Amino acid sequence: MGMPEHKTHATIDGGWVMNDHWLQFHYTESETANNPAPVEVQYHWGWNEQTKTFASSAVDNGGGHFVQDSRGWDGDKITFEGDMHIGGTTMRFHDVFTKVGDSSLVHKGEAVIEGKWTKLDEETCSR
Repeated sequence: MGMPEHKTHATIDGGWVMNDHWLQFHYTESETANNPAPVEVQYHWGWNEQTKTFASSAVDNGGGHFVQDSRGWDGDKITFEGDMHIGGTTMRFHDVFTKVGDSSLVHKGEAVIEGKWTKLDEETCSR
């Protein structure tokens, strides 16, 4: 699915919006020879008072969108899980964020493909 593994460079910017109920952030990859089709995603994270879980929703420049939730941090890791809708299909998808020290984290996106969790992307983010 998608492109073969390749290096990317991206920026993330964001802040609190809508009376500080949502953390909005924008992930933008740079176009390079190795990354001719860069990914761009707009995220919103907040709190679902009814389910007492963190809520995440996003849209991307490939026409995809997803809605996920999370029970919160488990040590240095937080996982958002839900459904991703892209290319006329729906699949189980999760984003796993793992803190690595005070100034970086690793993100891994995985989807259920042919009955098993399959890595779609992995990034190391540093300040």
